[in-house]
Amino acid sequence: MELEETKARKSHWLWRAIKTLFWIIVLLIVTGFSVVGYWGETNWHLDTLSHFRLQYFAAAAGLFLLLLFFRRWVLLCFATALLAFNAWTVFSIPDFRELDGLPVYRAVSINVYSGNPHINLVIDFIKKEKPDFVALIEIKGTWRPALEALKADYPYQEVKIWGHDFGYCLLSRYPFTDRKFGYVATGSLVREIETPSGRFVLLQAHPLSPTNEKAWKWRNQTFESLAKFAKTIDEPILLLGDMNCTPWSPNFQKFTEESGLHTPNVRWLPRRTWPNAQPFLWIPIDHFFLSDGLVAVDERVGSSVGSDHYPIVLDFAFEAKD
Repeated sequence: MELEETKARKSHWLWRAIKTLFWIIVLLIVTGFSVVGYWGETNWHLDTLSHFRLQYFAAAAGLFLLLLFFRRWVLLCFATALLAFNAWTVFSIPDFRELDGLPVYRAVSINVYSGNPHINLVIDFIKKEKPDFVALIEIKGTWRPALEALKADYPYQEVKIWGHDFGYCLLSRYPFTDRKFGYVATGSLVREIETPSGRFVLLQAHPLSPTNEKAWKWRNQTFESLAKFAKTIDEPILLLGDMNCTPWSPNFQKFTEESGLHTPNVRWLPRRTWPNAQPFLWIPIDHFFLSDGLVAVDERVGSSVGSDHYPIVLDFAFEAKD
């Protein structure tokens, strides 16, 4: 009888040890994925892992709830710390500013996807949102009639299409100035715009997608070029586009530090902009950046326009002059 009880106790403790080891391994895996991205500035693979902070937060939240349900109190303490760490990186406290009746302008950026046949959805979205400035990325030659039709509302257009398959454009309700900037960076367009509130520089960017180490280095070089350009401009800048990078990447943070630009801080939650059809992989890679002299009023994600990216919308104003 005693022998059977001893075996039962050993079996019970062995099973408990196995379950504890399982939870420890899961906790270590989620922790590892949560922190390795911080070393992504010099390593392509680690930088790629930095982009999925939303997913790591969800995994940490799920682990927290499971450990709470199974009453694994010691491990729950570690899971709580992990959840808090991921929450700290994902959520932000909005910085709302008083406008004092200043005019508000609207900008829209859309990576339309070069294979998107639904040009009408993009045009309908633009007409619904009524932005003052539009950046379209990955347009093709088939877009020319649609752009021509938009000239009634957007008479000022900068369009560059290489061959028939790939290009960009900036649309504006307000006139471009004659100022020339020359080459800025791969996948970029830039114009100075005259508005009733003053002049500013509108810069559209589309660094290369980091699908391999070579492309990753090229993307980072584009960041450097954009940052150097931004530092040379002595008036307000609005940069917008598909940056192929999330705010959690060390390379993204390096870009904001070197450029002096900042993302709009008007949301509690991060945006999801790509990939449209895979919600479990949603990450924010389309962005707005503002310099001093401009202030964000509102930022949001638009409805689907048939692309793998969602449109992004920014309402902004010129800072009041003393």
